[in-house]
Amino acid sequence: MFYVAHFGASTSSSEQWETSWSILSIGWTSVWHKIRTISMSFILK
Repeated sequence: MFYVAHFGASTSSSEQWETSWSILSIGWTSVWHKIRTISMSFILK
């Protein structure tokens, strides 16, 4: 979270901000997918 605030403050380019945001959302999606997979495996057991 601190990195995002620092990155946004260090640059005024909206393009770089959109790039960092898309990277964050992709990372969060993959994490959420792993969590769902793990929880589903526990439920099936």
